[in-house]
Formats: sequence, structure tokens, C-alpha cells
Amino acid sequence: MTSHLCAGQNEGKRATCFGCGVVLFLCAGWPALDCHANVAEKRNDTSDDVPPSAPLYERVDEWYDRMSAVIADPFARVDQFFGDESIADEGRRTRLRVGVGVRGDVVNGWRMLTDFSLRVALPRIEERWQLFLNELASEDDISDVSDLTRPPIDTDPDFGLRYFLLRDLRMSIRADGGYRFSSPRQAFVRLRGRTRYRPGRWALDVTQAVTYFTHDGWRSQSEISARLPLADVYGIRSLSRLTWEEISSGYKPEQSIALYRELTARRAWRLEGRGVWQNMPNPSDIIYTVEFVYRQLLHRNWLFVEIAPGVEYAESKNYDPNPFILLQFEILFNAE
Repeated sequence: MTSHLCAGQNEGKRATCFGCGVVLFLCAGWPALDCHANVAEKRNDTSDDVPPSAPLYERVDEWYDRMSAVIADPFARVDQFFGDESIADEGRRTRLRVGVGVRGDVVNGWRMLTDFSLRVALPRIEERWQLFLNELASEDDISDVSDLTRPPIDTDPDFGLRYFLLRDLRMSIRADGGYRFSSPRQAFVRLRGRTRYRPGRWALDVTQAVTYFTHDGWRSQSEISARLPLADVYGIRSLSRLTWEEISSGYKPEQSIALYRELTARRAWRLEGRGVWQNMPNPSDIIYTVEFVYRQLLHRNWLFVEIAPGVEYAESKNYDPNPFILLQFEILFNAE
């Protein structure tokens, strides 16, 4: 899919990637996104250039890696534009994301949203080590205007150290160790692996993460994400996720499917439907959601606004429709 997202980095200017063959053709359609730099960066992640005298299978593998880097760019950029943390989490450089907004619905009224995530790439060690601070997100009731200025109350941030055991275009494996400031507080270790397939036009990512918490015990999360480009500006993404926790009486499947559409270099929308089933096979609550997300880049490549009206249908509310709307501003500091 030929995308123009995130081109606000240079206020709509275009940059042409000089290469050869298909790389030139694919990269030239991207606006000022430093496409050639991104491809070079991903090539550096895999291995050194294979010499012409290398066996044929090695040259074929190198060609596959280079082409995958270019083909993968459209969906990675779309997901990053929409703030998809599962994609941004694969990054190797320092990144800070700060979000604040409000969400209102018929059942719960207005609530304030805060979100904060940080990763710091440690220098001079081949960018394999990172410090991270994640999941500092909360929803707090708003009773008057003064509530908009107070800090979040209920947060469970994770702080720790991350090491990439393996990272290339096809696969990444990382290990995390840290501390969760929840109630009760607890230490954790996590092992996460991701592999990528390219069956035809599809882009398929399979992810598995296993975490051990000193208080809550084991937690496993399996995820399959499939993406398909449509025409020049549309794309479809399907996400299937299964979570199991030792402290829970069952497991939690999640399924979503979304249609993307880019409008200009700075604006795009996403129409998404998703379902969450708590504590299967005997669900304690089922929630279906239909949401329309409009997202715009307000200033250069770091200030975003997101407006998301939608409707929820919860089993606990007899599936009565619960319309909602979300308004959020996001600031992104990204060394990439």
C-alpha cells in the first residue's frame, strides 16, 4: 500500500529515494519520510552485505530481507501513525509518548485519560539494551473543571531493563526484567518473541509473550496480526489475541478488524470493530465495540489529535448500546 502518512515531518515536502530496480519504484512514492534511511537502518539490523561471490542462497536471503524492509514500511508507518504500541515497541531507539484527553459515555459520564510510555536506548552497546517505563495509563472521574489539572490517581507503571537477544526483519526475541508499581507491588520477568511472514500480499506477524510476576504468577499472551493493502490508500488489519493469567479463572480472547483510509499526508481514519470475552469458556462479561477514529498531525511530526466516536455493547448492561466519544492529544518524542 502506497502511504503518505507521517509526511508532516517536512511539512508536506517529498523526498526521492535513489536506488535501483524495485526499491527505487517503491520508495519514490513515499513523502519526506527518509525512506532510504529506514531501509538502510533495517539492513544494518540483519547482517553485513553479502559479497557477490557468496552462494546463491545467501544472496537470495539478502534480497528477501531488503525487499521485506521496503514492503513492510507502509503498514509499520500506518500503525505508528495511529499509535500502535505493538509496532512502536519493536523500535530500537529512544522514544517518549505522552497522551492526555477525555472520554465520555452514557453509562460512566466523563473521564480523564492519561497515557505515558518511555524507552531509553542505552548508548555504545549496539542498541541492544533499553530502559523502559510502560503502562502508565489511567481513567479518572471528572466532577468539575479542576479535575482536568490534577495528576492521575490509579496507575500501574512497569519499570525495567530490556535486552534484545535477536532482532532482524523476520524475527525478534527480547527479555525484560523489572518492577510493577501496582497493588501489591511485584517484580517480573518477561520473554517475548515475534516472527514475520510474507505470504503473497499479506503481512503476517505472530507474537508470543510469557511473563512471571512474583505475586500474580504466570501470564501468557499470544497474538496474530494480519495486514492486507487495498488499492492505494486503503488497508485492512485483523488482530487476534489470547491472554491467560494464573490468577484468573479462565482466559480472554480478543478479536478486531479495522479498515484504514488515508486522506492526506497529515490525516487518516480507521473504522474498527472488536470483541473481548472475559474469563472464557464461561465468560463473566462480553464487550463488543464499534469505533471510528479520526487522527490528524497538528504540528510537524510530533503533535497529534485523535477524535473517536463509537458505541459499546456490554453483556453486563444487557447489550444496551452505550455511545461514547474520545478526544485525545498526543505528543511523541521519537529518535527514529
